[in-house]
Amino acid sequence: TFRKRNIWCAGFLLFIQISCTSNNSNNVMVMAFLATSSISRVGPPPRARAYKYCKTSILSSSESESSLMDQKTYPEATRDEDEEEETRQGVDITLKVTSDEGTDTPLPYNHSNYYEEYEKAMERVIGTFRVAQKKDTEEDLQAAKNFLFSPKRFAPIITSVDMSSSASVSASASAPTSENENIENEIVSQEDERLSSFRKELVEQKTLFLEKSQLTSEQIQIAQRALAYMGDYCAKQTISLPLHVAWDKIKEIGMSPRDNTLSAYLYRLSSIEDGNGSDGMESESELVIQKLESVPEEKDDDDVKLYDPGAISGQVAYVHDLLYQPTENTAVIQIKTLVKQGKAKEAEDIVWKLSAYSKSKSKSGMSSSEENNKPGAKKKNKKSEVLLKLRTCEPVLKLYCEMDDASSALNLYHKMKKESSIHFDAETYTLLLSSLARMGHFQQNSPPLDTTEDMHSSSSGAKLFDEIVTEMADDILEISCDCATKIRNGFAAGFFGLETAKNLSEVPYDCALAPVKVMAPDNELVACRVIIDPETTLCPRTNTKLRLILLDEDQKDHVHSTLQEMSNTQYEAYENMLQQKRMKNQKGKQSSKVPPPQDENYAKKHIEGFSHWLDDREGEPFTAIVDGANVAYYGLGNVNYHHIDLMVKTLEKIGEKPLVIMPQKYAQKKFYLRQGYVQELPESQMKILEELEDNNKIYKVPHRCLDDYYWMIASVSNQKASRKDVDLDVPLNNEEGRWPGTRPMLMTNDQMRDHKLELLEPRLFRRWCSSYIVNYDFDPMLDGEGEDREITFEATDSFSREIQGNPSNIDGNDTSWHFPVSDWGENDRFCI
Repeated sequence: TFRKRNIWCAGFLLFIQISCTSNNSNNVMVMAFLATSSISRVGPPPRARAYKYCKTSILSSSESESSLMDQKTYPEATRDEDEEEETRQGVDITLKVTSDEGTDTPLPYNHSNYYEEYEKAMERVIGTFRVAQKKDTEEDLQAAKNFLFSPKRFAPIITSVDMSSSASVSASASAPTSENENIENEIVSQEDERLSSFRKELVEQKTLFLEKSQLTSEQIQIAQRALAYMGDYCAKQTISLPLHVAWDKIKEIGMSPRDNTLSAYLYRLSSIEDGNGSDGMESESELVIQKLESVPEEKDDDDVKLYDPGAISGQVAYVHDLLYQPTENTAVIQIKTLVKQGKAKEAEDIVWKLSAYSKSKSKSGMSSSEENNKPGAKKKNKKSEVLLKLRTCEPVLKLYCEMDDASSALNLYHKMKKESSIHFDAETYTLLLSSLARMGHFQQNSPPLDTTEDMHSSSSGAKLFDEIVTEMADDILEISCDCATKIRNGFAAGFFGLETAKNLSEVPYDCALAPVKVMAPDNELVACRVIIDPETTLCPRTNTKLRLILLDEDQKDHVHSTLQEMSNTQYEAYENMLQQKRMKNQKGKQSSKVPPPQDENYAKKHIEGFSHWLDDREGEPFTAIVDGANVAYYGLGNVNYHHIDLMVKTLEKIGEKPLVIMPQKYAQKKFYLRQGYVQELPESQMKILEELEDNNKIYKVPHRCLDDYYWMIASVSNQKASRKDVDLDVPLNNEEGRWPGTRPMLMTNDQMRDHKLELLEPRLFRRWCSSYIVNYDFDPMLDGEGEDREITFEATDSFSREIQGNPSNIDGNDTSWHFPVSDWGENDRFCI
């Protein structure tokens, strides 16, 4: 098998290397014979290294370099292969090729693993129908193979793929501002000039290669097809090592790869950099070979540089952005490459160059066909504008923080906030806050940072912290325990030695923060875990009272309109599913006809009608909405209207005006409860239903419409005619003894799992739940009709589960921030 072959070859190589350490040239010659005759039977890749070890030992024994090559004692089985390899143009028997002519650029051939993996992959690629076509002659195919399998360059590379040259516009100049149209035009002009220059270099490179290699255009086409398909092959096999040699040959041949070829190369190379590739999973034979190669080798030239495998993905991305319109993905690869080299400014230039170039192209209004037909223009991608993402800028921000360059980090943060397409996460905010805290920029007397953006009223101290966290609270709801620990440790390091932080110390990242229950003295820095009292909503460390943050009027309107759209979308999906079932069931039945689908706006019309009814009806406004199906089913496996009767009467006793929302399906004598089971309501429950209908206390949701949307939309309805601009909310400790909170309140125990992820953005959904939902509990009526029972109510939240800042009651002048932590308890908060 392939695996056994590799292990066997590795063992032979080790045996040869040990034998070659002997000064006995006879031993060396015997081992050379054994190695070449045996290894050649199982494949060519290890044979070159066997030659290398033998040749080194022969030269050290004062033998002629040609003595090994001139041996006529090779077995007949290997003679043809050796003679064929000797006829290859440019072949050097050693794999260690130090550099090009006139340059000191290290090549991927310096590391034998790259070439061996490339050779194995190319042997498979060259035989595919996509490469070796019927029109190709045997002579042309062999000439292309001679180039493709050569372990050295035929011609030096003169094209420039240096990314640093592309970052010619400073970050401050190319950052997003209102006066940037000239900068954008300048960037486009520079890109066009660079593209024109690069294309000239490609022509010169191809001419030089033709001169040096003496290959024909047909032979070069075969080689180009093989190198192009190499990307697809490596993507399918989830490998990347062969691409290092293949990319060097693409540059050598002066090839202008297609967009999909460069994308395939980038896909594998970027996956390996991110740790998602399979090349890291070495076989046993590869491990043996790596150990063998770890033995130090003598260098012919002390100035030979090591090949840098990390630079190739950046080169591919750079070439892609020269030949084709830049993408966010190629920009990320170039940025990561520059970040690894510690070039933060150059990496940031790439960010804003991408943004400015994209915006200028979108403003030009030129169509794809017009721009593609323009002489010398880049080929355009499907999307005309590339939107920056967080991952585009985050590596640069991280590097600035690691370099303790607080001013550059804060400036970059300001620019990122102005990009509507960049959505911050908790980890990025934690990176900025912990770094600025660690560098001491949140201290009271810290000097202001040198910022070019007028985004914050203060550039240092507690005010800067407050303003950044205020922006953070608008973007995210909670943090992780790791984020809390990092922020705390940042403050502990930045305030070390100060009296205000005498009780603050760094916490190991593998240790959880313990809650602190003692009130902090005046003028002490607080950065700890606390448990909020759900009754008083007070923080035990700062005595700060946390709020229940409600939906404002604009947010209510947004929820209202979104629910209407979602109701229609859900109905259409349900109808499509039923239609497919009908067609499947009617297949082959000639006499039956598939019923046409309902009106596509059926659900939207009905829920809009319900909304208008709530706004236009006269009388008392509804102050409690009852999820009828949830209450009727509570604790049972069937519908029980006695539960609904109990809920309605209890609410009326405490001064509420209830409205029951019930699906039409359950508001009739008989109905399918579930598959194979029909429930029939007894007379006592039918009487309750009739009373609810007669008193207009129930609304029946039409068939095939989801009742959840109806009781949700009822909770945020204005009820204009009946409410008459009167505030229906009930304050705490009211004289009537009513349940305090927002009106109308929603009586349900529904966990909202069906809506949480698709309803609204998480902040609005959480505020809606906290504002309106009231949970209930009572003993179910197992025997149908039963005695009156007591219902207990409980609000979902007494204070909001989102980041909030409130005046600190320690001295009344500062702000206390409380962060919900996803890994902690419901009432636990990280307090600063």
